[in-house]
Amino acid sequence: MKKIILLLLTIVLVSSCNSDDDTISNEVFGNWILTSMHGSIPNSLVTGAAMEWQESYLLNTDGSFVKVRQRDGVTTEATGTFVISITQDGRTLTLTFDTDNDIIASCSYLVEYMVFQSESSFNSTWEICDGAGLTYKKTNQF
Repeated sequence: MKKIILLLLTIVLVSSCNSDDDTISNEVFGNWILTSMHGSIPNSLVTGAAMEWQESYLLNTDGSFVKVRQRDGVTTEATGTFVISITQDGRTLTLTFDTDNDIIASCSYLVEYMVFQSESSFNSTWEICDGAGLTYKKTNQF
């Protein structure tokens, strides 16, 4: 009887492990570009070259990232590490910067939070604290 209970507990433990974490992580790696921004004013959506700046994140397989912003002919870079979390509301991307930088779009010092809308799109949470609403899409461009 003890062997059967032990076997059942082992099966339950093995089957409860989430194997989706590897798949989710693999989807995230690569280049993500800013595709649109909006403010709190209705009908303020801006896309493409009309945006105030162009921006991208390169998410590396080692958990590091590089954020690049081009604005008024000036290119600025920032680096750090990222983690992906799965919550009841979906997947989130937390980006922690190595040092303070003007291109950090966040309500929190040195940390940006993104919420995945799909496998190929995430939104910044910066608009919660009166920043711009930013949408990023995965791309093959580097």
